[in-house]
Amino acid sequence: MSRSSSPSGPEAMPMRWVVILMAGLLAAMLIGALTFAQTLSWPAALLAGSAGAGMTITALHQLVGP
Repeated sequence: MSRSSSPSGPEAMPMRWVVILMAGLLAAMLIGALTFAQTLSWPAALLAGSAGAGMTITALHQLVGP
């Protein structure tokens, strides 16, 4: 069967973005866990993890070429 010109479902996410977002998720979990272990504060861990994910995604978007 050949592909039709109109897709029947959503397109798959490019592998570049999968790698970038997975690295951001990993950084958020690692930074959040380390912050929680140090401060025992969930809000501080969530804030630090969110900031770490944002910085990781931004940096990898700039570093990893298309």
